[in-house]
Amino acid sequence: MDSYRPLFFSIAALIAWWTLASLSYPAMPVLPEEWLRAAMLGAAIAYLLVTGNSYRRDGHNLSCMFLCSAALIPPAYYLEYWYLASDGAARDPAALDASLAHAVTVYNAFRYFLLLVAFIILAKSFIRNFKNF
Repeated sequence: MDSYRPLFFSIAALIAWWTLASLSYPAMPVLPEEWLRAAMLGAAIAYLLVTGNSYRRDGHNLSCMFLCSAALIPPAYYLEYWYLASDGAARDPAALDASLAHAVTVYNAFRYFLLLVAFIILAKSFIRNFKNF
């Protein structure tokens, strides 16, 4: 029964990665309407942070850094989006649109890169656990 444990955790990490990849698009989740998206995104972020911490305990610091970065980039973007939008009344609307467009471009570039690296790390872990099964 103990041989199932690493395989189960690697499959769960891949599912959390897929959830993060599919639900972390640049539109900020509006809580009354999109509470399920926010809850699933929060659960995926929490699980990937726990997985990253387990990589750190095993001595894989680079893998930990990329997994935790991939998990923390959506909340960082949503905080930036909230900050820019909350100050929108005091700004010029054209400047606000330019700031948001720039933030979305930078967010998507980093998100896709970090998701690719995190997928490579998690797929490698899954293949290793599957071979040891």
